[in-house]
Amino acid sequence: MFRLYSALLFRIFAVAFSAVAAGVCIPAAAQPAADTLYTLDGAYALAGKNGALARQILDSLERQHPSKGHAAIPRYKIVAARAFVASRDLNPRRALLYLHSIADTDELRNDPETDLFITALMCNEYQVLNRHDEMLRSMLLYLDKARKYKNRLREAVALLYLGDTYSRDGAHEKGLQHLRAAQEILRTQTGNKKVTDYLLWSRELEAEACFRAGDYSGAIRITRDLIAWYGRLTRQQRAGTEVEEDRNLNFRQAQNHISLARLYALNGETAQAAGAYAEAQRLLANTDKVLSPQMHELALDYLKAAGRYPEALRRAWQYLDEARVGDTVNLFNLAAKRQLSDIYRHLGDYPHAWNMEHQAAVLADSLYARANYETALELRTVYETTEQQAQILRQQVTISRIRTVAGILLIGIVALGIILWLLWWNGRRVKRKNRQLFEQVAQLGEVRKELHRIRRALQEQEPHRPEDGDNQLYAALDRLMREQERFRDPNLTREQVAAELGTNKLYLSRAISEHCSMTFLEYTNHLRLECAKAMLLCDHTTKIEAIAACSGFNSVRTFYRLFQKYYRLTPSEFRRVASSYKTHPC
Repeated sequence: MFRLYSALLFRIFAVAFSAVAAGVCIPAAAQPAADTLYTLDGAYALAGKNGALARQILDSLERQHPSKGHAAIPRYKIVAARAFVASRDLNPRRALLYLHSIADTDELRNDPETDLFITALMCNEYQVLNRHDEMLRSMLLYLDKARKYKNRLREAVALLYLGDTYSRDGAHEKGLQHLRAAQEILRTQTGNKKVTDYLLWSRELEAEACFRAGDYSGAIRITRDLIAWYGRLTRQQRAGTEVEEDRNLNFRQAQNHISLARLYALNGETAQAAGAYAEAQRLLANTDKVLSPQMHELALDYLKAAGRYPEALRRAWQYLDEARVGDTVNLFNLAAKRQLSDIYRHLGDYPHAWNMEHQAAVLADSLYARANYETALELRTVYETTEQQAQILRQQVTISRIRTVAGILLIGIVALGIILWLLWWNGRRVKRKNRQLFEQVAQLGEVRKELHRIRRALQEQEPHRPEDGDNQLYAALDRLMREQERFRDPNLTREQVAAELGTNKLYLSRAISEHCSMTFLEYTNHLRLECAKAMLLCDHTTKIEAIAACSGFNSVRTFYRLFQKYYRLTPSEFRRVASSYKTHPC
């Protein structure tokens, strides 16, 4: 019974705070003005009073489209409103389904107020379902978010949540420390009317913490100070707070007087308890008749502590009648039946006590069955959401792979195009250079032939003089080499040629040096290269090695080296260029 009472008490505080945390103003009237009905504020105002109409408003808002002139409302705000309506309709599991569907989204991170509201409402629903671990984690998360957003007011509220929770768990000292830390923060906040509400609430929680710790005297002192504080509030100070209207102030004061009556009764001060309870009844006569589980529980605790069981029985039946309005399968109905069972047992009416206990057990089973169904529904929703997220992830991976492959192919095609263009451009450049070189070689050959022709003409015209012996020797050598092609002999030596010309090798070397500034080997290789060049120009089929041997070279390597030295081209390149540009007849 104490745990259920704690959950109900916490729910009253948490739901009231949740609306404030979201920045939502819930009017006191049961029905908002007609021109403001179909708005988000209108849905919040109807939560807990007319849930069907509130859901109808949210459905209408969700169907509206900006293209039709309506203001666009983000989906997460509509879902948050649905969660609040479900919470006020005593359906915490459905509220959690809505809350989990929008928690940890980017949209929510960009809206600190709604993010804090969602977390606070989640704390409340976990508390109602008695899921202590999840509730405590949500409270700590709420405190972290308030500090991250640098919202000192919300940080103080989070500390109030935690302080009350620790107190309910038996950590009374730790709970009081959190409550007083919250009060220190609240005293530094100015310019916000809600600070007064939070300070008053913090004192109520502090009194409850002292009550749980067994410090009845401390709880009585705090409650009396709280009643005096409410009494000192001026009309200006109450403006914009939850006790702005007189009936709300009377209701809160009646609640405090009943709490004081219970504390007096537990502390053995019977006369004071009766006076406080009578004052509470006087104040309740000036308030609206609404379902207040906390008020009924406090009153029943006092009446049972004072031994006023007949009056407690009437109060419990009133509690049960109010809890039967709407969906009868709810925690308030269960609490009322268990209160009746306890009162009948104290009155000695065991048949009625057993009957109420039996009805409470059946109702508890119904609540358990509904919880199981809603749990299954929640798991199904989570499974479907997970499957959708996995499918989206697979599609994203496939798209990413396709993009990667397409990118690689595109890069490959571009690279191949660049390589082909470079090859084409380089080939064209080499071809142009080779043509220029071949033309230069051809021009040099023509010039050399012309020089030889002029030299021979001059030699034939000039008379032979004794001092021209070297020239005569060179002329004889040139005739021997060119006419008989002795240079084709790879083993030809200077001594053999000197003997054939009737001279010695020294005179022969001097004649060659004086005439063309070459040695005998250079002169011979020059003739061989000219022969090889002529063969390359006219013959495009004979192998290079055969041309080298036919020209008189005993080494192909030497032939390649000398040919490239004199003509700046290899024999193969020379032949290829010659085949493309035929400028000499064979």
